[in-house]
Amino acid sequence: MRSVVQFFLIFFLMIPVYAAQEEMYIIVGTFKSETRADKQLLALKDVMGKHAEIVDLKRSLGFDYAIQRSSEYNRVVITPFGDKDILQTVIDTAREHYPDAYVGRYETSKTTKWSAHVKDEKQLPETAAGTSFPSADNTSNKMLYIVIGILLLGLVWWFRRQKVKSDKSAIEDRLYEGP
Repeated sequence: MRSVVQFFLIFFLMIPVYAAQEEMYIIVGTFKSETRADKQLLALKDVMGKHAEIVDLKRSLGFDYAIQRSSEYNRVVITPFGDKDILQTVIDTAREHYPDAYVGRYETSKTTKWSAHVKDEKQLPETAAGTSFPSADNTSNKMLYIVIGILLLGLVWWFRRQKVKSDKSAIEDRLYEGP
């Protein structure tokens, strides 16, 4: 019984650590026109593809270049990042070609509120600051990590239980051996 309680205690202690992880993204540009956003995305992929370090990081970490669309605006982003050092490396490279690039963070609701900053013909109206964009879908990766964590904790619990059983059996054998 004690080992079951320990298992669940460890599991519930891991949840806040997982929940505290914050995902960030790099915003390269915001456009009203889908065509301009598409052109910016292609240019971004081309520019970043010329940097070997960025290509290697992209391949190993799985971040991607994307357009987050809302009803009025299209945002060109590099997403997602969980590590600030890697994000800094990528944004430094992006700023060589896009000096106005900046970092955004996903809120716990997985919807991002953003400030108006546009490279289009005219500045966004005041109401644009509250526009919501859906985040990049990273749910399957998170679920995989949770399942792996649960399986690992289950294995630790099972091995500890087996050790307790074998220890108990060894004690019982000693008791029944006699003098």
